[in-house]
Amino acid sequence: MNPAAGRGLTFAEGESNLHCVACGGGYAWAGCATSPSLALRIDPASLTYDTIAFPDASGLHDFSFDGSHLWVAHASGHLSRLEPGSGDIESWNLSVSSGQRPFAYCVLAAAGFIWVGFYTDPATVLRIDPATDERRKLVVPEAPMWSLRDLAWDGQHLWASVYDVPGRLIAIEPELDGYEVVDLGQQNLLPTSLAFDGERIWAGLDSRPARLVALDPETHEFEVHVLHESSSAARGLCKADGRIWAGLYTQPAQIARLDRGTGEPRAWQLPAAYFNVRGLAADGEDLWAGLQNVRYQPSAVFAMPLDCGDT
Repeated sequence: MNPAAGRGLTFAEGESNLHCVACGGGYAWAGCATSPSLALRIDPASLTYDTIAFPDASGLHDFSFDGSHLWVAHASGHLSRLEPGSGDIESWNLSVSSGQRPFAYCVLAAAGFIWVGFYTDPATVLRIDPATDERRKLVVPEAPMWSLRDLAWDGQHLWASVYDVPGRLIAIEPELDGYEVVDLGQQNLLPTSLAFDGERIWAGLDSRPARLVALDPETHEFEVHVLHESSSAARGLCKADGRIWAGLYTQPAQIARLDRGTGEPRAWQLPAAYFNVRGLAADGEDLWAGLQNVRYQPSAVFAMPLDCGDT
């Protein structure tokens, strides 16, 4: 990994408060939590982009690509399906059984369903069958208001991160008829991003120094990797090149991973104009970092080639 070989793109005025990135449909995507919500569709070859607005939704918070469409969660309670080539959008105004504001914080396309996590008190998880529109909901009392931060699928269970002290991960049955809570302990607080590497569930913690938790989904045993002392807040996790990468909420931004041979953490610093990673995504050739920068000033992305071995 060599940031000097990377390419950066800073967006225009008003294209700010980036919360997520994704790759799919031949494009890289950046999502801005603005009003209305904005999805920035980026051509990876030319690093040019166009802007797609969601007229009925605001506060874009998360993306998930299902192989054909980009699913989008909004703080306004909307779920959108975007066709990558045409930019056509369908949106639905979701609801939760408690009658609370349905702040849709995270979305995941997995196992033939669309899963949505809500900032309710307590948290709510919604499962949607996109073919039939059948919906099921689960309320998780162990996840208080504002705490459900991310979702991941391990092939058997849906996992949710609970941004709380102590940190917790929730293993949810696919029929939403039960779940188990994994307590990460007082030192491992505020889990945010999740990723599955084929063997373990990884959680990035909003701590200083930044921590990564690697959990066995069968035994629920876990190990903790503490990054370097000046690291902070692993706000983006991504599996790429057979490994887990973490984006750090630092200035300048940093990208970190564990060395394949030694297991020791390694980090790369981006150029000074790019800071505060909010998400990572990979398209097979590049690792894309979504940079929030200063929250209400233009956000950015930075793409780095993955074909660099262990350098």
